[in-house]
Amino acid sequence: MAPGRKRPPIRQRQAGTRPFLAGLGTGVALLSLATLLYLLLGRPPVAVTDKPALWEPLLTTVPLQQRVRAEAKAPPFPASEEVFESGARLYRVRCAECHGVPGQSAALGRAMSPRAEQFFAARAQQGAVAESAGELFWKTAFGIRHSGMPAYNRTLSNTELWQVSLLLHSAGGSLPDPVRAILMQGLASPQPTLVVP
Repeated sequence: MAPGRKRPPIRQRQAGTRPFLAGLGTGVALLSLATLLYLLLGRPPVAVTDKPALWEPLLTTVPLQQRVRAEAKAPPFPASEEVFESGARLYRVRCAECHGVPGQSAALGRAMSPRAEQFFAARAQQGAVAESAGELFWKTAFGIRHSGMPAYNRTLSNTELWQVSLLLHSAGGSLPDPVRAILMQGLASPQPTLVVP
């Protein structure tokens, strides 16, 4: 403060903050009312065919990725052809309908919101490998809310969950022929995988 200038009395300083606090309170109340009306009028994108809102990834994807990374563990056994074969049998029965198989994407998974990862699609291979086996295990074991991905830790053992996770972690690479044969068992000749943006 410059010499010779006095500070305003406390009452004058407090009087200047009152309008600010009143304006802030009014703004918060109006924003809360607008948000409530937005929800009550059914405006949020709730149908699978709706375009996602800009805030959805912030509320769903970011916390999910942070939690998965924080809680992911290392596999208790290494990947091997035997592990892949066991994982492929489970995947074929439990996962292929939504996540596809080599050379074929799953129409059901593409119709979901968010879309189910197509682990064997050319574009998705990098994403599957980019996630660690521990991250894939977490998602398979605990599921993902509001996505259609169930929590398989209630129906599969940890060993089975690790077998599927290790298989998916290697989905971008070259899988042994017996593993591919299990994944493709009973399917018509493969059609090119279609991934619609």
